[in-house]
Amino acid sequence: MNAKNTHQDRFRRRLAVELLEERQVLSANVPMEIVNINDQYQSDYNTTEWQSANDVSSQELEALLKLINPGADYAKKYAALTGLDEVRNLYGLDGGGQTVVVIDSGIAYNHVDLGGGFGEGYRVVGGYDFADNDFDPDDSGIMGSHGTHVAGIIASGGSAYPGVASGVDLVALRIFSDDGSANLQNLIDALCWVHENKDSFENPITTINLSVGYMDDSLGYFNQINDWFRILNDDGIFISVAAGNSFESLTDKNQLSYPAMSEYVVSAGACDTSGKLTYFTQRDEGTIFAPGQSVKSTVPDYFGNRNGIDDDYSAYSGTSMAAPYIAGASTLIRQAMQLVGIGEITQQRIYDVMIATADSVFDAVTGKTFSRLNIKNAIESILPDDWAGDSIQNAEKIGTVIDATDVNGFFNTKTDADYFSFIAGETGTVVLTPNMSAGLTGTWDASQIPGAVVGDDGSVTFRAEEGKTYSFGFNATGTIGAYTITVNYPDKIPQTPDDNAEENIAENAGHTSDDHNNAENPTNHEETGVSDLPNDLVADDAVFITADQTTLEGQKATGEGAWYAVKAANTGTMTFETILPNGVSANDILIEIGDGEGNAAESYRGTSRIDFPVAAGTTVWVRVATISGKTIDNVSIRLTNLLRQEGRDVFVFGTEANDDISFTAGTTQTLVINGVIYTFDQDVVSNISIDGRGGNDSIALIGTSDAEYITIDGVNVEISGSRYNVRAINAEYVTINGAGGDDSFRYYDTKENDQITVRTGAISIASGRFFAQVHGAAKFFAYSQRGGNDSATLYDSPDNDVFNVSATYSLFRSGGTTSQLYSFGSVVAHSINGGADTATFTDTTGESVFTGSYESMKRISANQYVEARGFVQTNLTAVFGGKSDVQLEDSVGSDTLYISSDGVSLNGEHYGISVRGFDSVHASSVNGGVDAVILYDTQNFQKIIADRNTIRLIDSVHNVEADGFGEVWGFGVGDKSSKIEKNETDYAINLFGWWEES
Repeated sequence: MNAKNTHQDRFRRRLAVELLEERQVLSANVPMEIVNINDQYQSDYNTTEWQSANDVSSQELEALLKLINPGADYAKKYAALTGLDEVRNLYGLDGGGQTVVVIDSGIAYNHVDLGGGFGEGYRVVGGYDFADNDFDPDDSGIMGSHGTHVAGIIASGGSAYPGVASGVDLVALRIFSDDGSANLQNLIDALCWVHENKDSFENPITTINLSVGYMDDSLGYFNQINDWFRILNDDGIFISVAAGNSFESLTDKNQLSYPAMSEYVVSAGACDTSGKLTYFTQRDEGTIFAPGQSVKSTVPDYFGNRNGIDDDYSAYSGTSMAAPYIAGASTLIRQAMQLVGIGEITQQRIYDVMIATADSVFDAVTGKTFSRLNIKNAIESILPDDWAGDSIQNAEKIGTVIDATDVNGFFNTKTDADYFSFIAGETGTVVLTPNMSAGLTGTWDASQIPGAVVGDDGSVTFRAEEGKTYSFGFNATGTIGAYTITVNYPDKIPQTPDDNAEENIAENAGHTSDDHNNAENPTNHEETGVSDLPNDLVADDAVFITADQTTLEGQKATGEGAWYAVKAANTGTMTFETILPNGVSANDILIEIGDGEGNAAESYRGTSRIDFPVAAGTTVWVRVATISGKTIDNVSIRLTNLLRQEGRDVFVFGTEANDDISFTAGTTQTLVINGVIYTFDQDVVSNISIDGRGGNDSIALIGTSDAEYITIDGVNVEISGSRYNVRAINAEYVTINGAGGDDSFRYYDTKENDQITVRTGAISIASGRFFAQVHGAAKFFAYSQRGGNDSATLYDSPDNDVFNVSATYSLFRSGGTTSQLYSFGSVVAHSINGGADTATFTDTTGESVFTGSYESMKRISANQYVEARGFVQTNLTAVFGGKSDVQLEDSVGSDTLYISSDGVSLNGEHYGISVRGFDSVHASSVNGGVDAVILYDTQNFQKIIADRNTIRLIDSVHNVEADGFGEVWGFGVGDKSSKIEKNETDYAINLFGWWEES
């Protein structure tokens, strides 16, 4: 994708890529990418069949056979080169649950390896023929086969030449007519169709393949196409486009065809079986390269042996073949992301994985290094590490099970075997119950558990004895994915908070030194929910606490020790800390956990903190004493029960008070909850979920130097990197620092009035009681779609910044961040920090008014107000055909208004305004200075009227008016003339050239 903006910059400089002929053709055909069909297509069939199909002489065919050996089978070489064979063997991914759209010459849907039919229940589930305007997108044209070949590379179900993603569904959109040509409106209509039908099938549309390219934009379609690419990109759809086959003929060796150069698509270049770039492929630094030389895939019967059965294959070459390879790979990557629970999956996220895991290939022609697709590396970068043991001997220990516990696992390969062991906390019946992600299956290895019975529902039941260790395995059966195994004693009442738990938590939260004096009397322990208290613990100085997070001040540590009955508010980890006065060492502290008989079951010497598992509603007795026997005054006891770990997942719960929670990513991940520090190895924990609950909570999230993805959806927050994912809810104040790398930030508004402020290095969000600030995002996307009067304020950097306003969104490039804002009611951009900043506006599809001066430019429409203040240059361009009026006003200095056949511009000492394509423009000189109007080559206007201090230029469509200017100079060129009507005037009119008095 064109994450480095190289395609976008090139698109601005050059709309036409190759000026050949006006028709547009398939990218493996002439003249689109300068790859002659006779030089690039290979068939398995005889000369006579080729001649009848393509009018190729036997001499040309012979030369072709010598060039690319029709007997060669490169499928296995390409699968090994890209790691696709290992992905198939290890992971079993096939892109299932997704639909890929092929915009091309249609698909021969009757082909046996493409499903054998069309519509619901077949592989090609739908489509449309935009060339013939009917509902049959069959690849039946005499210049066809291209779309069928592309479809087979993506999704063929054949065993000899399987597609990259043989489990996806296909949609065929035919835009090319029988002769292989198409108009660009067909493509625009096809892209619109995808947007409108993205959720119309059983499996959503996730991917588009465009193995096409265009040379000429004489009809001005490229901007419309690019707008649809942007919309589809926002839909989360991956768009793979052939880079073009004209490298040898290009002067600019970094040039791509269109639409491969669009910033909203992924450009696909071609490599050969050795992994090197092919001689014909166009290329730039954002292009990803994939197999494109002699790729064998499906073709219609008329392009094969013509025996009436669609089961034929041929080998074609071109970037047209590389694009579907990358399209198919994107579905495998998306599938892996879905399996590990990644939330918003975008084209950019998939592209970033492809680039980050690609193989580097040096190109001797350009002296540059490019990125070649490595699907295996990409998938492995997404899947979690296999932390579970793979045999009974190295089973993963999950601790002691008293009531119930969940084990979250992941089958990393389709033959993965995961083994676990636990200690039975008591004697009784134990049940192992699996819960698996969609489509996942597993089998048990319970051979080491005496008397284990596997039920029809997939559970395992056995009798456990207290203190014994039990080991079991759970094994994959052909697919990868996540699962949870619940280990529980079904006959026990679940240990969960009672109906008054929330009241108890709030009641006991934040205890101080006065609180413990009001602690529950131990003689009334039955009423407090504490049972089976050891007799020697029932003492006047025992402290009873229900804790989510509580600090007891003014405690004493003595040789005899003090007992604390700690009732857990949450299932998870209880952190018990002794905070000692300055100068007192923790080496003298003894912490013990007591059993039901008053004995110390576990002792911890010389430490001020212990962490132990608890179940909500249960009570644990903890004793604090000194080893030396001396007394330590002013000890604080802090209890924290706000965290639960389940396998690779960590859950954080806030309190009803104001919480302060922070997370720092890295090799060692650091989590701080109200001053209590927890650390996790990134290979052990990958997912953090934070719930601030009540109060006014502050959450700070810090990323790494790698690329991060940041999302704020309403008030829900998420940041994810290659090795971690953090989600936060119910927080009022959020700070996120990407900490370097190509970080991307997306914001989706709330129903409130949201306010966004963009400054160099920081983006601020304010909505009701929610406030967030994001630092270091390289790309920012904001969407106003849920109501409210949303506004954005943008501030420039000291560099040369750009503010572009289209009919649907505003784009601001400033200080290393590209911000795109969609549908905001008010957007104001300020240029106050220096630099030659430029603002560009287009019209809208409805009515709008532009008012501009040396100070600012405003666009006011029915639903939006957009303003650029203080920009050095402002450009207005009419694109969408809405009804728009432009009103301009001079500065206090000397200004010049230029009117030509191309448009109008107003320029002063420190500013310039350019207006192109608008029907109505009115400029006024009202602020003083020596102002002038210059007319140049304006004879296309039917009439020029000079009346007092006003001059008007009129034709059947346009009306340009200027008033208050001191003088008018007119320069006519060419052989045209306009009627000029001079009435009473208050200024000098000087006309030179072709003018005609009325």
